[in-house]
Amino acid sequence: AVASRLRDCDFGIGTDSAGSMRVPAAYCGVYGFRPSHGMVSTKGCQDFAKTFDTVGWFAKGSKTLKDVGDVLLKPADDEKYGIKEPKQFAILTDLMKLADPQGSAAVASALKAFGYDDRYAGKVSKLDLGERLKMLCPSLRTDTSGKTGLELIRDKMHATMGFEIHEALKEFLAFLEKQDGSDQATATATATISNKTTTTTTTTSGLGKFTAQRIENAKKITEQDYENLMKVRGEIREVMDQIMDNGTVLIFPTVPGVAPMREGRSEEEVQAWRMKTFQFLAIASFCGLPQVAIPLRYPDAEGPHSVSLLGGFQTDKMLLECAFRYSAQMQEHFPNYVITEMMKSNPAPKVPGEEEKVNGNKAFAEGKYEDAISWYDKALEKKKLPAYYANRALVYLKMGKMEEVEKDCTEALEMDGKYVKAYLRRAKARMILGSFLEAAMDYEEALRLEPTNREARSEMANMQKHLESGAMDASMPKDDLEIARSFI
Repeated sequence: AVASRLRDCDFGIGTDSAGSMRVPAAYCGVYGFRPSHGMVSTKGCQDFAKTFDTVGWFAKGSKTLKDVGDVLLKPADDEKYGIKEPKQFAILTDLMKLADPQGSAAVASALKAFGYDDRYAGKVSKLDLGERLKMLCPSLRTDTSGKTGLELIRDKMHATMGFEIHEALKEFLAFLEKQDGSDQATATATATISNKTTTTTTTTSGLGKFTAQRIENAKKITEQDYENLMKVRGEIREVMDQIMDNGTVLIFPTVPGVAPMREGRSEEEVQAWRMKTFQFLAIASFCGLPQVAIPLRYPDAEGPHSVSLLGGFQTDKMLLECAFRYSAQMQEHFPNYVITEMMKSNPAPKVPGEEEKVNGNKAFAEGKYEDAISWYDKALEKKKLPAYYANRALVYLKMGKMEEVEKDCTEALEMDGKYVKAYLRRAKARMILGSFLEAAMDYEEALRLEPTNREARSEMANMQKHLESGAMDASMPKDDLEIARSFI
C-alpha cells in the first residue's frame, strides 16, 4: 500500500484474509480490493486461513484497479452472480455509529455521487446489519452475551480463523513457542506447513501479550467447535445472500477513522482499536464477499479517509465498475460533507438569548402569552435579532395588540428585509388596523420573495374578496382603494 501510494508503482498485489488489503489501503490513501473468496487463484500462496484467504490488490487510480480485475478475476459462476449494475444501496447505520465524523462524510459523498444517476433515485435505505443478522440467524438470536451482532460475527470470525491458522502453521508456531523466553533468539527452522517444507529464519524476543493470547485461544478450539462455527457461518451467509440478492450494495466507512498513532498508546488501547476495526472487516471476510475501499481526502486532514462498497458473492466486477465510475464525484463532494459533519460535532457557540427564545416558544405553545412576551423581552435584552421580534409579534397578534405587532415586525424587517414571516404578520395587523394599502404591499412583497407561499396567497385572495364586495370602501380613501386593488 505504501509503495502504491508513494513510489512509482501503479498497483500492488497482496493477500487479504481478515483485512490486510482494506486497512492498509484506507490508512495510506489508495484504492484497495478484496475479491470474493475463490475469484482469484491463490496458487503459490502459503495457506493462512484457507476459507478466508484471498488475493487482492492496491492501486493509485480507479481505472488501474478495474484493469487489474479484468486480468485476475475469473468469470462469475452464472448469471445470478454476474450482476453488472447495482439495484439498490443500503447504509450500515451500526458501523456509522462506530466511525468518526469523517466516516459519515465519506458515506454521504458516496450517496451524493450515486444520487446523480437517475437510475438510483429513491433506492437508498438504512440498515442495522448486526441487528438484522441477530434477528434472522438462530445461532445469534439465542446469544445472551449482550454483544452486538457485528461483535458476535467478529468473534466467530476470529475463532474460525484461529482454528484454521493453527492447523496451517502449528509446527511453525510450536517452534516459536520453544524460542519463547529468550530475549533475542535467532534460529532457522524447517517446518512442514500444509504439506510444504519451508525454511524460515526468525528473530523473536517473545510474542506480544495479545498475539500470544490469540494463539492460546486457537489451541483450545476443537474439531467439533470448528464444525459448529462453520454451521453458524452458513446461517450468516444464507441471510447475507438474501440481503444482497439482486444487486444490493452496502455502503460504510472502511475503518473507524484515520490510522492511530502507536506512540503514547497502551497495548490495551491498540487492542481496543483493532477489535473495533474488525467489526468493519468481518462481514466480507466471514462471508467471502467482495469489498472495494475508495480513498477520500480533504485539506489539512490528519490522514486519508476511505469509504467501502460491499457487494454480493461474485459481484466483483460490478464493484470495480462502481469505483471507476463514481469515485471522482465522491472525492468532489467529500470536503464539503466533512465541513458539515465537523460543524455538527463542534457546533457554533449558542446565540445570546436563544435559551430565552426557546422558553418563549414553549410558553406560547401552552397559551401562556404574557409569559411568552416576558421571555422574548429577555431574549431581546441579550441580543436584538429579527426572529426574537417576529416571535414576539406573533404573540401580540394572538393578544390583539396590532400596533405592537406592526412595530415589532417593522423592527425585524429593518434588520432582515427578506423575512417573509414578518411581512405576513405585519400585513395581517395592518388589515385589522385598516391600513389596506400597506397590507397589500406587504403581501405583494412576501409573494415576490416566496411565490408559492400559501398563507400569502390565501390572505391576498381574502383581501380581494373584501375589496370586490366593497366592504372596505367606507374606511378607505378612493385613491388608496384603487391602488390596493391594483396589487391584487
